Amino acid sequence: MILFSDLHLTEKTEEICWLVLDRVCQLALDGDKRIVFLGDFFEVRERISVKMVNRVLDIFAGWREKGLTLDMVPGNHDQVDINGANALEIFQYHDFARVWTKGGLMGTDGFVPYRKNLEEQKALIEAVVAQGTVLIFGHFAV
Repeated sequence: MILFSDLHLTEKTEEICWLVLDRVCQLALDGDKRIVFLGDFFEVRERISVKMVNRVLDIFAGWREKGLTLDMVPGNHDQVDINGANALEIFQYHDFARVWTKGGLMGTDGFVPYRKNLEEQKALIEAVVAQGTVLIFGHFAV
């Protein structure tokens, strides 16, 4: 499994971000083909270039064609509002990514998105722990 976080994609950083995503793909192909992204994919959630989004959609579609799986946990830079709406939701409508907007469990892996309200984030953590999770993946405020 390849874990990565805090890509902070912007038009200014996109060239290095494409290199990072290419390297993540290569490492996943050499491993178990599973990728987990742990938050802050975008730097500025309110201003995302359509050109960049289309490029990411193409990259992720290519990952799927190679047999890679992708789980995504929203981070604070991805959040649009305090209720959990986030910029990663654009990816959940495609078969190449699972976006854990509300948290949840897959097998024994728990996924917890960022929440500004620490009590809400704590409740999400407790909910996945109560379901028998072994690993918790998230983007947490400290």
